[in-house]
Amino acid sequence: STGAFWPSMLVAVLFALHPLRVESVAWVAERKDVLAGLFFMLTLLGWVRYVKGPSLGRYLVVILPLACGLMSKPSVVTLPFVLLLLDFWPLNRLDARHFWPRVREKIPLFLLVLASSLVTLRVQAEGGAMRADGLSPIDFRLANAASAYLAYLRKMAWPSDLACFYPLPSQVAGESPWSIGVLGSFALLIGITILVWRSRSSRPWLVTGWLWYLGVLVPMIGIVQVGNQAMADRYTYLSMIGASIPIAWALHELGAPWARRSLVAVIALSCALFGWASYRQVDVWRDHITLFQHALRVTEGNYLAHYNVGTHLLLGSPARLEAARPHLEAAIRFDPTHSGAHLNLGAVEFMEGRVDQAARSFEEAVRLAPTDSEARLSLGAARFEQGRTGDAVSEFERAIALDPENAKAYSNLGTIYLSLGRRSEAQLAFEHALSLFPTMSEAQAGLRRAIRKE
Repeated sequence: STGAFWPSMLVAVLFALHPLRVESVAWVAERKDVLAGLFFMLTLLGWVRYVKGPSLGRYLVVILPLACGLMSKPSVVTLPFVLLLLDFWPLNRLDARHFWPRVREKIPLFLLVLASSLVTLRVQAEGGAMRADGLSPIDFRLANAASAYLAYLRKMAWPSDLACFYPLPSQVAGESPWSIGVLGSFALLIGITILVWRSRSSRPWLVTGWLWYLGVLVPMIGIVQVGNQAMADRYTYLSMIGASIPIAWALHELGAPWARRSLVAVIALSCALFGWASYRQVDVWRDHITLFQHALRVTEGNYLAHYNVGTHLLLGSPARLEAARPHLEAAIRFDPTHSGAHLNLGAVEFMEGRVDQAARSFEEAVRLAPTDSEARLSLGAARFEQGRTGDAVSEFERAIALDPENAKAYSNLGTIYLSLGRRSEAQLAFEHALSLFPTMSEAQAGLRRAIRKE
């Protein structure tokens, strides 16, 4: 719809080859980004076709891919706003006189994204991703959003230090998040927006590109907090298209022959540099341990990376307990509320024979996550080793109540009953464990002992 081949090519190259795209493609769980992106593009194509010849059939061709995009990933809720930007430029059908008519024709689209947003918020809240006790204060979220907007632009221009997880900045009680740097970021964003708006008549592509970038990021920028990440490379999947438009059209608008040759050179250079950087970034995703060790190298205070590296070392074959311990301790230091880190640190201590220390770690894990059956199971095992048989039985029973299919809890309960001489109860517990996990060797051995009265 722009009729400008080379600047459009530059935007396409930056979208296709930039290393910020790697996370959405390499991480299987985020392939929904790619699918949602496909429907996003189809919606844009459908809208351009509708504008050229409005009809009910063509409008339905806009609604259908939008609905599919929302089902793929709700982050495309900003699509109706993007269509308004396209109406402004390059479609040139939006001005002060036609603003409300252009909004009214998109009411079905706005209703569709509103319904999707309400469903998404409810699902996230019920899933625990938006727990009130897990949310940062609103001033911290706003400050992080201002910093993230500029950080994404920096990573677009110079894609270094890319990580699978960027932790939120630590919050100290009573400390204001509005440092000089954050205030500067906020002021810079406002200043750029004002300058862009003032140039809307002479350079409409600046308005479309900049507001596309700002608007498409709104659902993921962290003002409505989902999860504990400060930012994520995958969030740039569609927003960076907007950020690329001003770059491409600024070169195109120069108009001089040398400028057009420069645009072709920029495209070729972008293909080479970003293609190579993406190739290197793909290698970071080759396995679990490489991914999180890289995150530790390029970020600070990354409790999740420490937790994942420590857990990998703990569960490896053979387990590397001495190497796992400092990572799990660091995870707790950076996030004392991480129940999984306390649980796995307790597992390290238990395997090292430090049962009392393990019990304290398991107690903290249970306190932080009282409905975690694995934490209850581990605490029960520690209590049994401490000789506190009654407490061990209670913990195993709670583990079973939380997870009736926890075969390990039944097997451990059978072991305790067997040690107490309660063979019939032990036999029932082992049989129940084997009904859930027929090849569990501990339960098989325990059942044989219970039946033979060894």
